[in-house]
Amino acid sequence: MLSGGIGPVSMTASPSGQFLYVANFGSASLSVFNINRETGALMAMSSPVATGVHPRSVTVDPKGRFAYVINSGSSNIAVFKILTDGSLISAGPTVLAGVSPFSVTVDPTGTFAYVTNKGSGDISAFRINTDTGALTQEGNNVAADAGSVAITITPSGKFAYVANFDSDNVSAFTVDGTTGKLTSISSPTPVGSNPSSIANTPSGQFVYVANLGSSNISAFAIDTRTGTLRSIDAPVSAGLNPLSLTVDPSGQFLYVTNFGSNDISTFSIDGSSGKLAPLGSPVASGINPSSLVLTGQLN
Repeated sequence: MLSGGIGPVSMTASPSGQFLYVANFGSASLSVFNINRETGALMAMSSPVATGVHPRSVTVDPKGRFAYVINSGSSNIAVFKILTDGSLISAGPTVLAGVSPFSVTVDPTGTFAYVTNKGSGDISAFRINTDTGALTQEGNNVAADAGSVAITITPSGKFAYVANFDSDNVSAFTVDGTTGKLTSISSPTPVGSNPSSIANTPSGQFVYVANLGSSNISAFAIDTRTGTLRSIDAPVSAGLNPLSLTVDPSGQFLYVTNFGSNDISTFSIDGSSGKLAPLGSPVASGINPSSLVLTGQLN
């Protein structure tokens, strides 16, 4: 295993699949790694970069130009410019978010960034300056439900879904492509206990939710016209306390990190129905795996 910062909790890869960025909750830093094109092995590029207090989430814009880090301890967002060699430099002062911000994502066009605020149960929307990476908040925070922790946006950019950890449900929103504004679609959809992570497929047809408290995965079909969610099947068992999940770029497989059982579950995704089928037994990982990322194809 590689040495990085203390308490790594979130990671993301550059769109090219060449660089990996890891948020270190305990050491207030971001580690940067180069990904070997042939083997996938990681090599630390430099000393970790300072962020704010308790960085909880990191994401990169679709063009791989900017990285955004949520600092839950200081309730703000750090903005970094990504240089051609993958290294980071500050792109300006931090930007305030809501109470106890938890995660950040950028829409498919790279125009807007969205932040879930666990402490205030709402979502902050920001417009991205595509030249500098700077963030400007768009309107007031939009209410989700208690304990908003994770957000995913469909590839079309039309819909957003938020997992609410403390209220055991998922909020659904339409996204205004011009202003970035989120508008609630309907009442939140019930899921399992303590939903901790949410992801949709590249086709924009299905959404999956990791339920940490009930150790299972909820699956939904998306109405591509209205954005409403329809339960596909009964929740599927994962390992103990699934904390994070991700869908592979082909949309054929779902991977889940199980924080409590120290392993990773793999499921196949039925392309027609969205139903999940486990692929063998979970694979052992390190202690308390908290994040997993799949890299794109390297050119």
